[in-house]
Amino acid sequence: MGLSTLESDLEAIVRNAYDVISDASGPETSRKSTHESTSIRGAVSLQGESAGCLTVTADSAVAFELAAGMFGLGEELTAQEATEAVTEFANILAGNLAGNLAGHLDWVSSPGLPLQNHAGAPDGLRTVASVGLSLDEGSLVVDLLRAE
Repeated sequence: MGLSTLESDLEAIVRNAYDVISDASGPETSRKSTHESTSIRGAVSLQGESAGCLTVTADSAVAFELAAGMFGLGEELTAQEATEAVTEFANILAGNLAGNLAGHLDWVSSPGLPLQNHAGAPDGLRTVASVGLSLDEGSLVVDLLRAE
């Protein structure tokens, strides 16, 4: 599978999953303007023929939108719930992408995988596919990383 096919598949999966979840959040509220503009990162590990991980880095407004759609809550969402939603979103994406990785990586979820909160790949991993979306709420970046 070529890199462009993998990134194309990943982008379609990300867009579809985000649309489904954000549509479930209901009417927009003021939550976008009530939370600091920071990035929230979640990840799941991928294990199999080679190891890796799928990371999701979301602007806080995007993370709270995901949380509202997943948990059915509005203003009362906490930063912890937003972080959990971003990690669960990574798990959903990994599950949807699993078929495209057959024979390359079998995915196993590891919510809360410790990653440094900085740009770039964690030590020992290289990015094999990356998708960045600009949404009304902010940006969302999904990286698929593989052990070197």
